[in-house]
Amino acid sequence: SGAAWRRLAPAAATFGGIKAGLDAGTPLQQLAFGSNGLARWAASMTVAFVPGTGPSAVPSTKAKPEIWTDWTGFQAKAADYEAATARLRDAIAADDRAAANEAWAATRATCQSCHEAYRS
Repeated sequence: SGAAWRRLAPAAATFGGIKAGLDAGTPLQQLAFGSNGLARWAASMTVAFVPGTGPSAVPSTKAKPEIWTDWTGFQAKAADYEAATARLRDAIAADDRAAANEAWAATRATCQSCHEAYRS
């Protein structure tokens, strides 16, 4: 749906904001809202790409047709991203900066892996 597509940019901004906060030494509790939102988005991300939302329905999309032709592969990458964002959220909630930095890097890697395969 159109609303789901519009959530992509705020997710990227939130992710960048978390990294900036981690790098700046921001108290982790101040990053909790963003990390919770990112984990919620990741848990529902596949809804933005259900059948009927591909390039023919949204010509301006950067999503490759492979999302829909390789739905199983896309779901697997989305599940990896969901797990990574959950680890990030949990590390921030536990006030564990080292684990949060590691989880941020893992989240970035899963995000990038999906973009390489499914985003033009």
